Amino acid sequence: MAAAIAESLYFVLSKPLLTRYSSMELNLYVTIPGTLMMLPFAGDLTHQLASATTPQQPSSTTAAQEPPGAETCFACAGFQIRRVGLGAAAGQASGPRAPRGPVE
Repeated sequence: MAAAIAESLYFVLSKPLLTRYSSMELNLYVTIPGTLMMLPFAGDLTHQLASATTPQQPSSTTAAQEPPGAETCFACAGFQIRRVGLGAAAGQASGPRAPRGPVE
């Protein structure tokens, strides 16, 4: 419940900042301080990363049964950004509207 309240406050408080900063800048200004504030909770992270093993690759029969993965997601997002622009793909109301015809 606390996470839902914190996220809703983030959306409400960050909306006015989008008039001053681009969505990429705002994301940068929020992510970097958040990462720095979480570092004290990392604990033994460097040792765990150094001793981590690489997971086994799935066999071809297993991979064929799985739903489309991140490759499909990135391809769709790339197409949408190319078609309508980054601001419209991210859902920002400001800026020029995307054309409604076929992509040329």
